[in-house]
Amino acid sequence: MIGECGHATRSATFLKTNWKNGNAPLLVNIIQLTHKLLSEGRIKLDPNKITEKVTYHDPCNISRQGWIVREPREILKTFCKNYVEMTPSGQENYCCGGGGGTVSIDEIRKYRTLVSGQKKAEQIRKTGAHYVVAPCANCKKQIRETMEDNNVDGELLGLHDLILKAIII
Repeated sequence: MIGECGHATRSATFLKTNWKNGNAPLLVNIIQLTHKLLSEGRIKLDPNKITEKVTYHDPCNISRQGWIVREPREILKTFCKNYVEMTPSGQENYCCGGGGGTVSIDEIRKYRTLVSGQKKAEQIRKTGAHYVVAPCANCKKQIRETMEDNNVDGELLGLHDLILKAIII
């Protein structure tokens, strides 16, 4: 089981294909498992809890190759009445601007957020969304700082952070 981490998902997927002649253990990202459990009715989400506009950021490591693109949207649409797509979206969605490890270099924050993150800030702003969902720790840090530095209103959180607000226990 891999949590909301694009890099771990990409790395584990690569390792799985090279593991002991293909005899790798089962590998699943938590988004895929949540999607499965939701579609089986084993998880229930209250469609009246999240009334604000919601959009989804596709992390490069899980979206560019088309691995996990459809599932998070289907999950969000089950309990977010006001879901909106970024344009472009899916495999064509813009990178957050913090890739290649630059997100961890705080000394270049202004470059990361005001130069490489500016396109993402505008993309988010155009959605008018209050909640921006990003299931990747690096994307969360970069987008949160990009939203702050570019004065984009809203709240950034992970997919399962938003699910927690609506889950029926």
